[in-house]
Amino acid sequence: VRAMASGADVHDLDLVDAMPRLVDRSLVERTTAEDGMTRYHLLETVRAYGIDHLERQGLLEAARDRHAEYIARVVGRLSSRLLGPNEASLARRLADYWFDCGSAFEWSVATGQWERAVTLLPPSHFWFLGLTTARDRPNAGQTAGRMGRYAQQQQILAMVHQLRHAMAAAGASGPLYDEVCLRDPRWVAQVSIDELNELAWQHLRSLEPVPDHRFGWQIASSIFPSSQAEADDLMRELDRLQTTSSAKRVAANWGVFRTVLRSDYVVDHERFSRFERYVDDLGSEAARRFVLELRGHIARVAGNFADAARILGDALTGLDGAEGPDDPFFVVATSWWMTECSARAGQPVELDTVVETWKTVEQAELDVIRPKGECATAMALATMGETGFAERFAGWARDHGQNGVFDLFRVGLADFGLNDPPRRPEPEDLNDLLGELNTLSAQKSPASASTSITKS
Repeated sequence: VRAMASGADVHDLDLVDAMPRLVDRSLVERTTAEDGMTRYHLLETVRAYGIDHLERQGLLEAARDRHAEYIARVVGRLSSRLLGPNEASLARRLADYWFDCGSAFEWSVATGQWERAVTLLPPSHFWFLGLTTARDRPNAGQTAGRMGRYAQQQQILAMVHQLRHAMAAAGASGPLYDEVCLRDPRWVAQVSIDELNELAWQHLRSLEPVPDHRFGWQIASSIFPSSQAEADDLMRELDRLQTTSSAKRVAANWGVFRTVLRSDYVVDHERFSRFERYVDDLGSEAARRFVLELRGHIARVAGNFADAARILGDALTGLDGAEGPDDPFFVVATSWWMTECSARAGQPVELDTVVETWKTVEQAELDVIRPKGECATAMALATMGETGFAERFAGWARDHGQNGVFDLFRVGLADFGLNDPPRRPEPEDLNDLLGELNTLSAQKSPASASTSITKS
């Protein structure tokens, strides 16, 4: 309220006197958060009247600018402190700003304030959604908590796409535009692995110094090292982040180490140990979960698939009796890797778990990690003796994946003779494959497949 009034020559004492009277007259609603912070909300009719009044006086644009600047400062400050002992409380505070953030974002895009618009993008879904578990979600803000995790994730991705489209239409270029491209799954799905890799390296090396909201996991995850030497180069980039905010440092370390491990290269033991010690000192349950996931990948790269499956399962179910993460991206990506490791270890794979993961992919529109799911599903089917069905899933992944993406999974598929599946005379439909998967799951475990899965 003070931030909005500051540009209108309204004295703080006037606000102290006016706000209680507005609440008493039911023109303004007052709520108190868990941390004791008081927030005021306008009724929709009062909001509409105020906007109309400001517009008739020619003050609306200035008011929206002040609002957007204030929300950007608050969101930026909370995001940088998001990991630590109080992360659940901070995540709920961020959730309380959800609608304000959306309004400020729309205004920033409309007025070409690209830097501010990027700041107003909610932290990547990994942080914003992943820090609250299903237990926390009913209380995670009066606004965002009602939306549900899938609707909220879809809106975040739509905001990224909207911003990239607006910047492209305005002829924007440079590091800021490159970052937005790398954060937009729709754009990522349209380019080859080589193009993605080149842009991500170019963007990473252009950031000197690294701004607080410019080095996150999205940038690192777009890099595909072609050798151990290139993987080592990527890990050395982490030396630039020793004095940055905890959220950015954890996001960058997780992204870099996971990228190296995803490409089946070895992480630098000393750097990873430093990261583990940093996370232990940080006191962040979320960051500890990310470290646990990385340990699972370290075991996988070393060929210890049974250990990898167990550790990845622990990362999914939570630590020390806590509930698992509620972030659909983390759940799906980790589930696919756990499925692969279980299959490569010769362990039985629960098909109903695979089906549930596909349902999450469809509900949350996680197309960017669909190819990994197709390959992991093929491996799971192969362990069950469903060789023909497994070949069809692997064939779909090869024939419909982004240019070069199938090659990333050939090593695991080769264990099952699926790295070069036979080509079918007629094109497959993923809807049909998923329908058959659901039917097979129902046959194996009738109580597990009450809802069908289809590709959107």
